[in-house]
Amino acid sequence: MSGQYGDPLRVVAFNTAEHWSEDASEDVAREILRRLDLAGDELPSSIQAFVESHLNLKGARASDLPVKQPDRYAMSVNLLGLRLPASLIAAAEEFIE
Repeated sequence: MSGQYGDPLRVVAFNTAEHWSEDASEDVAREILRRLDLAGDELPSSIQAFVESHLNLKGARASDLPVKQPDRYAMSVNLLGLRLPASLIAAAEEFIE
C-alpha cells in the first residue's frame, strides 16, 4: 500500500462506454486485505477505517457505523481512447492513459 490516498471514504467505478457506475468500495477493501495478507503486511492506519467500514470487521450493524462526510472529492479519468465530454475532462484532477 503506497499511501497515495489518506482516509478514503468510497471508491466508485465508472464505465462510460456502457453508461454505468457502481460502488466498488467493498471489492477494493477485500482486495486490499488480500494483497496485504499475501505480502505479510499490516493494514495501514490511513485506510483502516475504510476497510473496516466496508467489510464491517468489528461486527457492528451498518446502521450503527458513524457517517463521515467527505471534505474533498478527487476524480481520476482513465482515457482509454474514449471521447469524453469537456465538462468531465475539466473536472478531473488526474488522467490515466
